[in-house]
Amino acid sequence: MANDTINQCLTFVAGKVKEKTDYHPAHTMELLELIENNLKKHCELDISPKIAAALKIHICGHAAREFQSMHEAFIKDKDPERNFLALKPQYCNDFKGLYYQKETRKEYKRKAKEFTDESLKPAVMEYIQKSPNLDINGIIKEIVEFRTIRHFQLFMLKELSSSEFNRFQKYIKNYNESAQNLIQQILEKRCRSNKIEIVRTICREIQAAVVQLEGTHISNGGDIKEFFVGLRSKLNERLVISDNTTGLVVNNFRASEFSNVLTELIGKMEKDLLLKEKSVPCGPLKQQQKKLLGCQRFCPRCNVPCDKEGESHWWHTALTHRPLAFGKEEKSGKLTFQMCSHTDSSWFTIWKSYFKREVQPYDTPITATPYWKFIFAKHNEKYAEIHKCSPGKIPEAWKAITREEAVQNLNV
Repeated sequence: MANDTINQCLTFVAGKVKEKTDYHPAHTMELLELIENNLKKHCELDISPKIAAALKIHICGHAAREFQSMHEAFIKDKDPERNFLALKPQYCNDFKGLYYQKETRKEYKRKAKEFTDESLKPAVMEYIQKSPNLDINGIIKEIVEFRTIRHFQLFMLKELSSSEFNRFQKYIKNYNESAQNLIQQILEKRCRSNKIEIVRTICREIQAAVVQLEGTHISNGGDIKEFFVGLRSKLNERLVISDNTTGLVVNNFRASEFSNVLTELIGKMEKDLLLKEKSVPCGPLKQQQKKLLGCQRFCPRCNVPCDKEGESHWWHTALTHRPLAFGKEEKSGKLTFQMCSHTDSSWFTIWKSYFKREVQPYDTPITATPYWKFIFAKHNEKYAEIHKCSPGKIPEAWKAITREEAVQNLNV
């Protein structure tokens, strides 16, 4: 319990630090609430106030150091003097370019790169971050696999049907970690797909604006500063482009040459943004993981997780229990395919002893589904190695079951 709580809290703190915002007292309150909820889930352990306090102090001690570093990094990043000093090389290069009358194309490339890196790219990144298509709560609502705990668990089984043994074994031995990782992977994949569309759309709009300004400046004249002012004006409905560059002075400005250089850099910026991973905000991710993990109770025989919604219930349900060989050590000397069944009342005693109160059994069918026949046939020898026993005798009909046949009955 303690290790699980610590790991959850470390992940929570790491997520807050990754957001690169300033520290807020609410972060600590959320952390303490997370610890308290974990303690309540394990009320049957009769954890003493002294142990609970020691756990909170240990976790908060680590969090305090991380949050302090996060606060210092935020202050440093927003320091006006530091940001102003960062422009010194640009001013120096501007002066050298004017004094030595450097080649115009080199100056175009330098100024275009300054503008792209210091003004345009941060504006595009902010636009991506605030885009409605990347609203994590909206994305979650659209994902069919996240509708209910049962939807999600059946999706996991379908995914695992084509995976290697090690991943399946990890799911059996550590369901919570496997489920949390899969939830994060699904959200990251959907966020990335939406981000690609957003980045490509906005970069096309920027390039179109550059081409329009090129024609305007060729016919009407104007210097490089006016070119950037015009670009900001054309994109102001989408982007808030700051003026984080210097005087933007270039001798003998020619819009056509400059726009070609700028368009090339915008293309490189697009590639960089597409390569940059879109992280899922820590808060919504944790909420979704908490929702889909449910009460986090498992059948004491086959270790299948409860699929009933919410946390406050004692009647646990599971649509598909596992073969017993997947949930515990095999002691018979030979791997046997025996489905966990509610007709065997021996494990109710385990629940009563564990919780020290009356509990209800899992409401579950007892027939072996094609899915578990397929999985057992697929991983028979591997499980025999783990349990150090002989492989089970598999009927030929089970070996003939295809993955498509196995998963087609996995429906809510």
